[in-house]
Amino acid sequence: MTNTIRQNVEWILSKSEKCRNDDKYLLLIYWNKINGIKLNDNPNLAEDLLEKGQSASSIIRARSLIQSEGHYPPTAEVALRRRSKEANMRSAVINGQVAE
Repeated sequence: MTNTIRQNVEWILSKSEKCRNDDKYLLLIYWNKINGIKLNDNPNLAEDLLEKGQSASSIIRARSLIQSEGHYPPTAEVALRRRSKEANMRSAVINGQVAE
């Protein structure tokens, strides 16, 4: 039986604080460890990511859901930065402005 995206992300988050804080790093680790994509010196990297790689948005959504449930939280500094970005985005949407 194959693990779900959530199970895979949860496993990675349990092993790496850096992945809890950095979505780009989480993506690289997921694609390498879970999807088996060689990231260094890979002339077919783009093709491998398109064919074998789990979508970035699915991985990030799984991380977000897991952390919103209180599991494997980011460091306090990263959590504060994420809350600030979320508040800014909400404000921009409410005020009809385009957010960065």
